[in-house]
Amino acid sequence: MTSASSAHQKAQDRHARPRRSSGITFDKLLERLGIADEIRAKAKLKQGGYVAELVASGDAELAVHQISEIVPVKGVTPVGP
Repeated sequence: MTSASSAHQKAQDRHARPRRSSGITFDKLLERLGIADEIRAKAKLKQGGYVAELVASGDAELAVHQISEIVPVKGVTPVGP
């Protein structure tokens, strides 16, 4: 399984993203990839606070957010850039 398909599978399972600009940008990316509807059905949107807290609590398996918003959350490991 490639890393892209692995990330797609994780996103299909349960992911979290903010309701603000970065979440909107991610949603537009999902639309361009043609997988927005299947991902949206399982998405957890968080208004305010750290999205990664949903991963730490077990409510999501993947958080999409700026690295500076993930690093402070205990119990999660950033993957990316």
